[in-house]
Amino acid sequence: MGALYDFSVWARVDAGGTPLTVTLHDAAGQALGRPLTITATGGGWAKYTGTLRADRTTDAGRLTVRAGGAVALDEISLFPRDTFKNHGLRKDLAEKVAALAPGFVRFPGGCLVNTGSHQGYDAASNYERARSYQWKDTVGPVEERAANKNFWGYNQSYGLGYFEYFQFSEDIGAMPLPVVPALVTGCGQNRATEDEALLQRHIQDTLDLIEFANGPATSTWGGLRARMGHPAPFRLTHVAVDFSAGADAWSPFTGRGAWSVVDGAYVQSDTAAQDTMVRGADITATDYDYSVKATKISGAEGFLVGFGLKETGAFYWWNLGGWNNTQGAVEKGVGGAKEQILTKPNTVETGRTYDLTVQVRGNVVKLLLDGVEWGGFTDDVATSPVAQVVTRDERAGELIVKVVNAQDTPAVTRLDLGGVRVRDRARMTVITGDPAEQNTRSAEPIQPVTSTVTGISSDFTRTFPANSVTFLRLRIK
Repeated sequence: MGALYDFSVWARVDAGGTPLTVTLHDAAGQALGRPLTITATGGGWAKYTGTLRADRTTDAGRLTVRAGGAVALDEISLFPRDTFKNHGLRKDLAEKVAALAPGFVRFPGGCLVNTGSHQGYDAASNYERARSYQWKDTVGPVEERAANKNFWGYNQSYGLGYFEYFQFSEDIGAMPLPVVPALVTGCGQNRATEDEALLQRHIQDTLDLIEFANGPATSTWGGLRARMGHPAPFRLTHVAVDFSAGADAWSPFTGRGAWSVVDGAYVQSDTAAQDTMVRGADITATDYDYSVKATKISGAEGFLVGFGLKETGAFYWWNLGGWNNTQGAVEKGVGGAKEQILTKPNTVETGRTYDLTVQVRGNVVKLLLDGVEWGGFTDDVATSPVAQVVTRDERAGELIVKVVNAQDTPAVTRLDLGGVRVRDRARMTVITGDPAEQNTRSAEPIQPVTSTVTGISSDFTRTFPANSVTFLRLRIK
């Protein structure tokens, strides 16, 4: 007997009855099982359900709904009967996440929760679709959840909402870490909300989220949780806000100087230290605007504002008040050295606050000083097809080296570990194959291959296959 699939659809016909024939078939149009017939009747929107059984297996299945007359359809859904712990998530994917045994699950990501409008999906906001991911939009009956046009430009139905997220976290024994908007958009949008009523509404929404997760079934939002099928609390202990204020928002870049938060600003108090850069954001977008307010308290020079271009894979810094406070420049890191892209006379005044903005559009950069264009450039140098990153696993006593070779030929690469002594043997995992291939549920042409390799040292050379990702775990001596 084949697997069972639960079908549902919302349909509306003006009058009479309209037959709907629901079919599972493969890409060639061959049926995978017997069709399902439903009759949609007049009288407004109504939900219709049924069950399909697949008698054959394919990794290119299709669902077709054919109507015998005029009909409006919405919320067309097909779910396997056999889901992860019978809670609706695709079993094979959920099992893989569960096998990782995560301590917590953070949901959703920053470019979902903190981009677009923070207004509600209502008439007062003209039913704006391009909104931040707001938890109240994502609970209750799926057909009543608001539509959303997300940061990447496509619509999502909120079929996976905060209830399903809490349930999944509970099912795999992980602490839920729900993320709520900070009312300062990120991912290159960089807009702060100044509407006090809107700020207060989102604060209350966050308090209501806690009640939804932990409140008794007799409370307003705990009652909704109970009606959705979970009378007991989800035992929420943490909430994340997708914006960090204070010192935790920054991480050392050079490890020099003495940084601390003073009156809401991040201040460098070591006047003798040089090159004291810190990292304040991890931007992965191709296009973004990056703005800071900078004040020179004392010292001989001005500011360094670092930024990167995804198009070139390179790091740059905007140097204002450099060369003994006589010149500004944009410099680029190249192979451990640096080169100047543009220079011009510039002086930074002590005690004055400057508005600095870096606008990146692909490989085109514009620099604004107090709202006026200071300079700009286009970097046409191609991105290297080989990239690497090294991290340290303190608990395992290992270095983890990841090398990506994105070209169609093998890459002979020298790896310099900066004098760190490692053992001669290492565990290597390689994922490689034709970039046009794709894994499916029934065929996995691209699979990781793990082996033990020798010849490892603090400075060694290896050949990395074409179109590959390689992980090396090196034991530290």
